[in-house]
Formats: sequence, C-alpha cells, structure tokens
Amino acid sequence: FVLGVMVLGETVAAQTAKKSQTPLQQATRAFLDGKYDEVDRLTAQLGSNDPAAVALKARALIARGRYAEAETALRAIATRMPASAAALELGLLGRTLGRSDANAILNRVAADSPDLVAAARALRGLGAFQDANATFRNAAARAPNDPDLNTEWGELFLEKHNYADAVKSFQIALEADPSWTP
Repeated sequence: FVLGVMVLGETVAAQTAKKSQTPLQQATRAFLDGKYDEVDRLTAQLGSNDPAAVALKARALIARGRYAEAETALRAIATRMPASAAALELGLLGRTLGRSDANAILNRVAADSPDLVAAARALRGLGAFQDANATFRNAAARAPNDPDLNTEWGELFLEKHNYADAVKSFQIALEADPSWTP
C-alpha cells in the first residue's frame, strides 16, 4: 500500500510539474526523451513564428533524418530573424549538409545573438574553439547550473580532448537535472 501511494504521489508530482512548464519546456523535454511526435504536437501550439519552437521542431526532424523538411522550416524564419535559434540550427544543419551559406549564417548568429549559448554553439560550429570556450564561460557566469549550457560546453571540451573539464561540465548538468539525457 505504501509503495502504491509513493508511486501515485510521484505520478501526481510529475503531472503537476509538467503542467507548470511552458509548451516550449514540455517540447524540449519531449525532444530530450526522444518523443519526436510529441515535439511536433507541442510546437504546433506555438506557431511558425516562434524561432525557438521552429528550431526545436527542426532538431526533432533532423533526429529522424528529415533534413529537407527541417531546412525548409528553418530557412523561412531564419531569413526574417538571422540571429535566432532557428538561424543557429539552420547554420549547423547547413554545415552538416555542406551548404555554402552555412558559415555566413553561423557568423551572423555568433556576432548578433543575445543568447550567449547560441553564440557559443555558432562559434563551435565554425571551429572557433577558443572564442566558443570564452563565450560559454561568460554564459556560465550568468547561469552556472544550466544543464544545456554545461552539456554543450562539455561537448566542446570533448572535441578538444579535455576530458577532465568535460566531465566537470557533464556533472554540473546532471546535478542540475538528473534526467538530462544529452
């Protein structure tokens, strides 16, 4: 009986936490959990003018190998908002696909994005590792326990074979959110 109450309590707590999240936060969790159809449903509520929602939906499309569909969705909003999350994802996808405009897109995001994590990811995509590291450091000064930031920073450290700092970043991410899957 006690176990049943504990399980029920956890379920109610999880549902309450989910209800207090924005649709974008719910979609992000669905993406991290590999529930890509759920990402589509949740981002549809936000519309096609929200660059963060479009970027997340595109990441789910990319995870399923639907590059052309992702590129089309991203390009539509990145053209209007060249320093947005959608532009970042378009630039990163463009690098993967060998698109000639990818570096220009990433340079614009790195230079103009108010989001330091997005700027650092753009710099990392461009191979500007020292600049990316400095930008991640600045972002971490503002949000030291952000799991996304620390995961991305840890990935940068891994690329440079700095395993000790990579482990530190990943540990911070997991301490902040034990179910953080990246």
